[in-house]
Amino acid sequence: MIIFSRSTTARAERGLFSFIFLLIFCTASSAAAGYGTDDGGGIVREGGGTWGSILEMSAEVNGPDIVFNVRRQDRMPMYPESRISIRTGSWRGGDAASGTVSSGSRSITLTVRTEGGKAQSYYACISNSYGHAWVGPLKIDGYDDEKPREYETYRSDYPDYSNEGGGVGRPRIDSWPSSAWLDEPVSIAVTAGLCRNGSMVRLRCMAEDSDRPRSRPYESGWIRTGDIVKVPFRFDSPGKKRISCVTLDSCCTSPQVSRPILVKERNRPPFEPRISSKPAEIKLKVPVHIPVLPGSDPDGDQVKVECRAEDARTFSSGWFNSLRWTDAIFTFDQPGSKRISCVTIDRRGAVSCKAERVIDVVEAIPVSSTGETRINISVVTKPDGTADSKVSVESSRSEGCAPFCDGDITYDKPYLPAPYQDRPEQHFIYEP
Repeated sequence: MIIFSRSTTARAERGLFSFIFLLIFCTASSAAAGYGTDDGGGIVREGGGTWGSILEMSAEVNGPDIVFNVRRQDRMPMYPESRISIRTGSWRGGDAASGTVSSGSRSITLTVRTEGGKAQSYYACISNSYGHAWVGPLKIDGYDDEKPREYETYRSDYPDYSNEGGGVGRPRIDSWPSSAWLDEPVSIAVTAGLCRNGSMVRLRCMAEDSDRPRSRPYESGWIRTGDIVKVPFRFDSPGKKRISCVTLDSCCTSPQVSRPILVKERNRPPFEPRISSKPAEIKLKVPVHIPVLPGSDPDGDQVKVECRAEDARTFSSGWFNSLRWTDAIFTFDQPGSKRISCVTIDRRGAVSCKAERVIDVVEAIPVSSTGETRINISVVTKPDGTADSKVSVESSRSEGCAPFCDGDITYDKPYLPAPYQDRPEQHFIYEP
């Protein structure tokens, strides 16, 4: 017969409790298994291609859907109008999803819907007529239709102690806001987890592609369990990101809690264009070309120029990848001072401030289309070699006949050279 002492029984109970806890924890972890990256949801940066290893890729899984986010490692805009695809097996494998990069985009999100099966390796490839680059592999576990994966609970309503006697519970991350703007601060409310012994705790939070990475997380001061802290974040790339937090006391750390947040890219307006000051005056009903230089776009989007003027049609240019002068063409039907205003418009519809100038439209001097001018030139040669010439002008035009006037003008200087002196009087008639 085996007799247990009181202390022995207490130790056995504690050992049994620990065993049961580990069993429950492992079972829960197994039940939550579905899709998942082999590196715990990290970012893959290994790759190649004619442009080298310039891409990085991450994935988020929800049931049968895998959402891939692909971007450049330097966070610069991706090559516009390039084709990007998610491929299986290798970077030369078949396309599971594909799309086109729009101008100014810093990343692209593609969703692959699976139908179950074994684990799969995924690659991302971007290409255009100049070259290509790829990144991968990112391994995703197989999906079990009977156990669909759900996002990890981040609003737990129960204490979760990781250690007997001195454990701390998981924190709660508020579900609002669900999105944030790129490169703009956002605050997320986080509630500190419960501590079994009632001691003070701290919060530690981090987020991918933010100013709070895993290597430099946010840490609060010492607070009471249940206190709420507004944790600030600033994200430097668009797409779905994951915020993670833990509660700590002097000796223990709670299990990690995570939640997704969508980082959106705000479309900033382009700068205003420049309008040339020339010409300052134009003729009525005569087309005029006015040089205009579009303003640049801070997001790197394509831009165009649109100009309006009184009593004239609106002018709109084509899209520009690089800035250059273009001619805004107007024809005015009414005289007077006309105001011209131009704006720069980017590919996503953002409009700049207006640039304006005034141009004077004047009436053209009317010119008669009928009438004729007759010029009679008479030359009389004398025996001494001198000559007299007479010019007679008759005009029916409305304008003056200067340098001639109606009547005769007599010149007393020789008109013709010597070889022509013996010729009789000659008459020349000019008819325009």
